[in-house]
Amino acid sequence: MKLSHSEPPEDVVQGDLKGRITKEIWSGGSQGHLSITRTLASSDSTTRVLLVHGFAQNRYTWDSPGRSFSNWLALSGAEVWSLELSGHGRSETASSRVTFEDYVDDLVSVIEHFSGDIVVIGHSLGGSVAYAAAGRTSVKGVVGLAAIYEFCKGNKYMRAVCRLTTTASPLIRGSFRVQTSSIGGFIGRIFPVTDLLGYVSPVSGWWPGSMERDILAKRLRLGCDWTSLGVWLQMSRWASTKKVDFHQAWADSGTPVLAIAGDKDSLAPIEDVRGAFDQCSSDNRRLREFGLYDDGIHWGHLDIVLGRDAQEVVWPEILQWAEAL
Repeated sequence: MKLSHSEPPEDVVQGDLKGRITKEIWSGGSQGHLSITRTLASSDSTTRVLLVHGFAQNRYTWDSPGRSFSNWLALSGAEVWSLELSGHGRSETASSRVTFEDYVDDLVSVIEHFSGDIVVIGHSLGGSVAYAAAGRTSVKGVVGLAAIYEFCKGNKYMRAVCRLTTTASPLIRGSFRVQTSSIGGFIGRIFPVTDLLGYVSPVSGWWPGSMERDILAKRLRLGCDWTSLGVWLQMSRWASTKKVDFHQAWADSGTPVLAIAGDKDSLAPIEDVRGAFDQCSSDNRRLREFGLYDDGIHWGHLDIVLGRDAQEVVWPEILQWAEAL
């Protein structure tokens, strides 16, 4: 990988942690087009992690203004790398025909740069990419954070949409990008409505009351990016056929896993998440559902990463598991 530039050192505060971090922007990957952000607070970091965002997202999944998982990890002693998949954020692509396999190629090339000595933390579809990559190359461990293993197994409404999409796919010609930034910005602007809808909507990005309005609005505006129609069609086929190409390779890989779900996550419910745990052949495997009974509050899809209580409840368990590998 090649260092593109370094940003000036910055004093940051994350809850009860404060310190100075350095951020570097690197380029890498088999084609050299990927953007990877390195965040460091100390030169003697002992744990190296690689963050992978989800469907139609980018680096702001982990590093939103006002709350930053990547900064917290760095202040807690980790060396943090955040990958933006092909065409997302600062990563480039010359084609709109990006596929799930392209994402896997992206991640494999970065993992191999570190000779597998890295823990991959993937959110949502980023977790799927991590599982698939682990089936192709050696990696220290995978944290599937609200990570999709069997798409729409636990959400019949989304499954119906996917079946309709698959049925209509022969009528779709070509491939194109779908921008989501304007959609995310609009959802953030009507926060009081969208927050309340979370109680009744079969598809909700967070649990009501779990995130402050300003932090969520910035997260949606900056973190929603774009997606390829081809990737959505692939995901729809997973849901419709219940066949996912990377499952056997993941099962054979023997990669340690921490599979995490939120009890009120309609986009990646426990039924969609737990397969990575069930099919894992490593002795070091754990399934953790955060929820009201054990943790005092409900958890949704975005707030399990950047919710107001994530730093105290979710983040320490992830780091503790990664440090023990």
